[in-house]
Amino acid sequence: MQLGRLDAGSNPTTYSDRQAYGAVASAFGQGANGPFVIVVTLPPSVANSSSALGTLEQNLNTSISSLSNVAHITVPNLSPNKAILYFNVVPTYGPQASQTKALFDNLVNVTLPKVLNGGEKGYVTGNTASGIQFLELVVSKLPIIILFVILAAFIILMATFRSILIPIKAA
Repeated sequence: MQLGRLDAGSNPTTYSDRQAYGAVASAFGQGANGPFVIVVTLPPSVANSSSALGTLEQNLNTSISSLSNVAHITVPNLSPNKAILYFNVVPTYGPQASQTKALFDNLVNVTLPKVLNGGEKGYVTGNTASGIQFLELVVSKLPIIILFVILAAFIILMATFRSILIPIKAA
């Protein structure tokens, strides 16, 4: 199931955003159109120690670079107050690909928890990550949504026709 905004790769080739999407994809790979932003909150013990920070950056880079479906990682940026470290992870595949979802799941559930064990917290964000999380939320609530729609239709039909047999037959 695919929900949310479709990327510009779905637009007709005459649209300028589709042409830009294609140019970026051919120059930098499909995943450049939907990078993940990794945000790591740093405890003071790591933020104030250049060796601990360097080790953390190296561990993150090594662990994430070795994952399948990762095209490349940008250089980490440290906030001026040294509380946040962030960088982009560019997937090999486009934002709508199942491999990109698998990469997201791996980052969130395996890689970041494994690497961040010294009080740091890691988050994956960006348009692609938001779309994946929205899809997971809708899929998890889909039975409730379907049940609500059927129940609402049943009540409306029952009130409209003042009969219980017609809504039952319609369901």
